[in-house]
Amino acid sequence: MIHMKDKTGPKSDPPATNMPFGKGETPIKDILLLIKKEKWPIDVFVELEYNIPEGSDPVKEVTKCIEYMRGILE
Repeated sequence: MIHMKDKTGPKSDPPATNMPFGKGETPIKDILLLIKKEKWPIDVFVELEYNIPEGSDPVKEVTKCIEYMRGILE
């Protein structure tokens, strides 16, 4: 299994910071497409470690993350 999160790199501004999916530098697309291409039986779990924006909640944010990953795989 993989616990997926998006994060900036050590030389970014801000450095090494957890971000909403699609805003960081983690190669989420490359990882998901490789799993799909190779047909590996790997479960991918969302690691919700970024600050939840005002007006949102953890369920909404995890839903956004899942939608982001589904968009890559479709």
